[in-house]
Amino acid sequence: MNNEEEFINFVCRNCSLKYIDDGHKLLWCKGFVQAFSGEYILAVHLLVPQIEHYLRKKAESIYGPLHKLENVRQQDEPTLTNILELLKNHFKKDLYHDFRLFFNAASDVNMRNNIAHGLWGYNEILKHAPYCIWLAIKIYFCEDEVFVE
Repeated sequence: MNNEEEFINFVCRNCSLKYIDDGHKLLWCKGFVQAFSGEYILAVHLLVPQIEHYLRKKAESIYGPLHKLENVRQQDEPTLTNILELLKNHFKKDLYHDFRLFFNAASDVNMRNNIAHGLWGYNEILKHAPYCIWLAIKIYFCEDEVFVE
């Protein structure tokens, strides 16, 4: 337990991203702990929403608030499709396509949808988890390798 707590404290302290607040840093760290412990299913369930939240915050840092408050009865949050499109020119190389196809495109992996709706079984999650974890690590520790400045 002490090693896990030390790891979490270390990882939380070494995140330089201004788009991830302390409450979300802990979720990222817990996701990394699960990943490094071989618990890929738990890691993916923790990290996929954090990646989406981060992308929204990143887009808002460039374009301002993205939610629509005009309709009092339904205040829409931007979809991941909209967020990725806004960030398209800010991704390095072909990473826009990687994020769009891996997390959001129905014609490809679409991990976010498949995880959120329980469409994947154990083996499918295990098959795709390493790439999800790798992207999360890149975002959290090496944002400059994902986005242009």
